[in-house]
Amino acid sequence: MMKLPKYEKKIDGKRREMSNVEKGMIIAFFVVFGAISTVSHLVGRPWSTVKNFLHRYYKRGTVENLQRTGRPEVLTKRDKRTILRAVRKNRQYTREQVRRIYAPHVSLPTIDRMLRVHNIKKWLAKKRPKLTADHAKACLRWALAHNDWTVEDFRRVIYSDECSVEKEPAGHQRWVFRTPQEKWHNDCILPKNRRQVKLMVWGCFWGTSEAP
Repeated sequence: MMKLPKYEKKIDGKRREMSNVEKGMIIAFFVVFGAISTVSHLVGRPWSTVKNFLHRYYKRGTVENLQRTGRPEVLTKRDKRTILRAVRKNRQYTREQVRRIYAPHVSLPTIDRMLRVHNIKKWLAKKRPKLTADHAKACLRWALAHNDWTVEDFRRVIYSDECSVEKEPAGHQRWVFRTPQEKWHNDCILPKNRRQVKLMVWGCFWGTSEAP
């Protein structure tokens, strides 16, 4: 009987993964010779490797490998819950503060990726006039009282307002953790305080060209 070549099991000192061709050879050799030791010698694979492959093949009916699970996550479920609670409670934290306090064992990109999964990232706080609780309640009452008004109803009303105009000093910016839908939450905005009046302006508008 012709002696078959013994296949090398390593490339550059590292064990290589079996190709589909090599897997087919193992199955064919085992059918012909019926001995795992013989197949191991011919393909240059350890006896245990050949045995385990044949066991998986006859159990699954396929030579394909199962999908790899990949590298385990460095953030546990508890880590993720803690970080999410922290950025929602302390929206002005910097990314480095979050990492240093709650997950010093991971990198900033790891925390960024986890937050992006929950649609959270660092945004510039939106600016709007500072409203007191009474202001907000009055606005809500007005909106609810006129909820059923039509376009024609609004066109019959003159709206007027006054404001002060002044040159603002160099403002500051504030970054907050939030989702896109949270941009107008009270803890995600930068209120603008009233300043000393420099110039008062009054104006009005209505919905038609003719006054009511």
